Amino acid sequence: GRFVREMDSAAVKQAVFYLSRAMKIYENVIQKYPDTDWAIESRYRSGLIYLNRYYDYDRALAIFLHIYDKNKQTAWYPLAAIQIVECKVRQNKIAEALVFCRNHQPLIRDPQLSEQLLFMTGELSLYEGLIDSGLNVFQRIAQKQQGLYVNDALRNILLIQQGKKSEDLLRKIITAKRLRRQLKHHEALEQLTSLSAESAAIGDEIYFLTADI
Repeated sequence: GRFVREMDSAAVKQAVFYLSRAMKIYENVIQKYPDTDWAIESRYRSGLIYLNRYYDYDRALAIFLHIYDKNKQTAWYPLAAIQIVECKVRQNKIAEALVFCRNHQPLIRDPQLSEQLLFMTGELSLYEGLIDSGLNVFQRIAQKQQGLYVNDALRNILLIQQGKKSEDLLRKIITAKRLRRQLKHHEALEQLTSLSAESAAIGDEIYFLTADI
């Protein structure tokens, strides 16, 4: 009722206030300490706000590209690379994101972040309809046996293997995964509700995606 609406409105106003306050702090740090790690972190965190709270993907991308180009010898370099890919995916520039992943993933020295970019390469390959390329990437990750993305890679391998029995169904699931990634939740749910499972792996993936949305 009215009380709930007022509570929701108050929560939104409070969130906007804290985001605005955080952005001002980051701007001040960047201006006062431009050549420090504090400034890089402040710029990075402001980019995350533009990406995940303001949904200003162009502004976020510009920030992360600046960090990536200017700070290649810092720990912020690979973190910015990952967010650049996220920005391009949100902009629906999947082909550009895939090229960026393929070109820059070998340059990342941090093993966990390098594996993350490699996994993203596999996901983007699927989004682009390059099923076999995506499968090859996931198999490379799975062969390591250890790593943050081994289980996710194995799940994708199983999905692709089962999905090849019905490529139309597989492509619809992949489309739903992309839409979810782009925060187009309503469209993703519409895609999923039209599907019927033809195997346990596909049924599990449909359930997982639906629950996650």
